[in-house]
Amino acid sequence: MKKIVGFLIFLIISVSVVYDMKVGSLPSSKTETTLKNESISVTQTTIPYQEVKIKGGDTVLSITEHLHNQALPVSIEQVISDFEKLNNGMAPEDILIGGSYKIPVYE
Repeated sequence: MKKIVGFLIFLIISVSVVYDMKVGSLPSSKTETTLKNESISVTQTTIPYQEVKIKGGDTVLSITEHLHNQALPVSIEQVISDFEKLNNGMAPEDILIGGSYKIPVYE
C-alpha cells in the first residue's frame, strides 16, 4: 500500500512539474500589453484663450481667476474641460513650471 501511495504522489508531482514547465501556473514577469488603436478626432475649438507661462505655485484655476479678477464666470468643471480641449487633452494637474499653456478666457 505504501508503494502505491508513494507512486501516486510521485506521479502527481511529475505531472505538475511538466505542466508548469510547458504551460506555467505562475504569472510571468513579462507583462503583455495590447495597444488599442483609437482614432482621435481633432476638432477646431472656438474657445477664446490666452497663452500663459507657468510659474511656481500657479494652477489652472488660479491663473483663470487672475485673468477674470477673482470671479469665475463659469463652473470649475467647465474651466477644466475647456483647458483640456485647448491643450490636446492634457489634465490641469499635469502642468509643468516653465511650460506655456492655453488658458480659457471667458467674456
